[in-house]
Amino acid sequence: MGFDALWRKIRGVFLSLILVAGVGVGLLGRELLVVLTTPRFYDADQVVAVAAFAACLQAMSLMFMTLLVAAKKTFASTKVVMLGAG
Repeated sequence: MGFDALWRKIRGVFLSLILVAGVGVGLLGRELLVVLTTPRFYDADQVVAVAAFAACLQAMSLMFMTLLVAAKKTFASTKVVMLGAG
């Protein structure tokens, strides 16, 4: 199995897991807060969906940035970071 096929397989599995985890945490945010925290934090359930979405984006970014660095495309990596920050 070549690198391209392996990369496609890893990317598909990883993105699927991230998507399922993000949607699950977003939908079950209130229940997770009830189980894991005290009543004082129950109103934070609106923030959980946003935080889950942000965590999914960060995980995907980490995966693609690692690939850019491994491929020695550090200039492209720098441009992506600068565009994302600005």
